[in-house]
Amino acid sequence: MQRRVELLHRYWTKEREYLPAPLIGKLAEIDPALLVTPPKGMEVGYVPIVTRQEIAK
Repeated sequence: MQRRVELLHRYWTKEREYLPAPLIGKLAEIDPALLVTPPKGMEVGYVPIVTRQEIAK
């Protein structure tokens, strides 16, 4: 699984279309607040997993 994620991160760029647009309905939107920047050195293969939620201090 890790190898597959790393390959996707390396070669699937945002500029290309990989799946055809839906014929009906519309695509879901992603809240920009959910996007994270990976730590330096972990740009490829980094997949954050939420383990808890708490009020910001």
